[in-house]
Amino acid sequence: MVNSLGHYAEPPARAARCGIQTGIVHVPRRLIVVVIALALVAARPATAAAQSEYEQAIAKRADGVVDALKLVDDDARAGRVREILLFHYRALRDAQDARDAAIRALRPEAGSAEVDRSDPRVKQVQDQTQAAVDQLHEKFIDKLAAELTSEQVETVKNEMTYNVLPVTFGAYCEIHPKLTETQKAKILEMLAEAREKAVSAFSAKEKHAWFGKYKGRINNYLSSEGYDLKADEKAWRERRKAATQPS
Repeated sequence: MVNSLGHYAEPPARAARCGIQTGIVHVPRRLIVVVIALALVAARPATAAAQSEYEQAIAKRADGVVDALKLVDDDARAGRVREILLFHYRALRDAQDARDAAIRALRPEAGSAEVDRSDPRVKQVQDQTQAAVDQLHEKFIDKLAAELTSEQVETVKNEMTYNVLPVTFGAYCEIHPKLTETQKAKILEMLAEAREKAVSAFSAKEKHAWFGKYKGRINNYLSSEGYDLKADEKAWRERRKAATQPS
């Protein structure tokens, strides 16, 4: 995935741009200074080759999204949307780099390979990062809405999340054919909430993790509505098997 490649700005500018504080609250001031200093040292500039490879990768992603919009005979608008996408990808990369550098700075000693993920300061960094990403996401959607219709914005969101929402919704409808319209609407609502988080997640793994979290909520909801999930899935598999059998 692209997230293994580097896109780094000068550390102080990047931290300010992302809205992430590398210092940790509720700890002594002296430790805050140390954490900030170490985080900035850890954020090394990317090589020119890595930067070029990263730019090519996000350009390809942005082009794929723009192509899906089918903005025929509107090259100017397509160009603006492409730049909005590229800016967002870069901003997310900066936020990810700032988060990772701040967490690395929490290592107990120089050269230590791992950070104790149970350290409450790690969660503080993650929470700060998510708050900054939420702000980036809101601005990103506002910029898209200024250029695109609501239906086109939906297309962008689906393209940026591998079309998990429509595919997953279709699967729920197939596996549970007796879903009511109210139940379908509730499932769509939860999947849309997951997608909103996934759009601005840093990696494919993190995007899918958001959907996984909400699929659990959907399954709990269906169970509370009286559905036997295992029985319905078994019946669905049998229907699919029967459909492939020669008549």
